[in-house]
Amino acid sequence: MIESRLIEKCWDGRIPVNVEHIASYVGLKVEHRDLGSIDHGELDGNTITINSNDDLTTQRYTIAKEIGRHVLNIPPFRKQHLTEDLWSYQPQQEKRLYDFADRLLVPSIALKALIDIRGENNPVVLKQLFGVSSTVLLGRLIEQGYATIP
Repeated sequence: MIESRLIEKCWDGRIPVNVEHIASYVGLKVEHRDLGSIDHGELDGNTITINSNDDLTTQRYTIAKEIGRHVLNIPPFRKQHLTEDLWSYQPQQEKRLYDFADRLLVPSIALKALIDIRGENNPVVLKQLFGVSSTVLLGRLIEQGYATIP
């Protein structure tokens, strides 16, 4: 998977993963701006614009997702042209972006090291260490076989 190759090439091994560094590595610039209360951010050309009003976890997730959009060559869904773009919205592509972001923010090797080597299995601590939401962490725990869906 492409996110695994990115992790191998430009991740320094520290968590939380420095997504702005990875964005720079793939040729993207990150700008933080007040986008109001509705939009989290978007990719336009080689610039990811992030909502400075969002919490850091959301900002990092948006950057990771937009890196995925860039490297996977998935066109943005423009909300301002809803009637035109509604037909071009691809839920499978959006799911692929979410999966990409999850894997970029919670690398398998780091998750395995924390759980299997360090013995850290407290989800609250893991969530804080990776700087991700509970949803992202749970998804990665399930994907890696550390949790199951009840």
